[in-house]
Amino acid sequence: MSKIKSISMKFRILFKLAFILVPILNLSIWIFYNQLPAEITVTLLPHALNLTHININSTTILLACLASMLQVSVIFYALNQLLKLFKNYEQGEIFSLANVSYYRKLGYSFFAWVVCSKIVDALISIILTFQNQVGHRQIVIRFGAADLLALAIGGLVILIAWIMNEGHKLNEEQALTI
Repeated sequence: MSKIKSISMKFRILFKLAFILVPILNLSIWIFYNQLPAEITVTLLPHALNLTHININSTTILLACLASMLQVSVIFYALNQLLKLFKNYEQGEIFSLANVSYYRKLGYSFFAWVVCSKIVDALISIILTFQNQVGHRQIVIRFGAADLLALAIGGLVILIAWIMNEGHKLNEEQALTI
């Protein structure tokens, strides 16, 4: 049990660090967008955008950064659930109802990630092409393997929450058995 507590503490530190680094990384990518190599910037944009007609100025970058913060908020929510979960592990609480709730919320955060990524794709495509001439503006929404993977992982995490709930019930039954 002491090893679980030790590893849980290390993961909590990692998740706290991610709380700081994720928004900084998001902000940095958009601030330095025009200086980044095309191999990196093309991965930030919805794939179907016609990049030849996009005018990326400071206002456009600011709006795109703000739109991408929607996904950052989902990451914050998931990190918060992980922090609470690993704090409980650190305190020796494994099969608690609180942990079941954290797992369930973590699973749903994967679903929220997929929904938010579609919204962000649409917003960023509108933001990046809004200054273009009529006929060159685009709305792009993509759905790919990463989205399917996130949905599958979310489903698995919710399944784990259900299993943890059953484990909690068994744990309570054992505690009541004389």
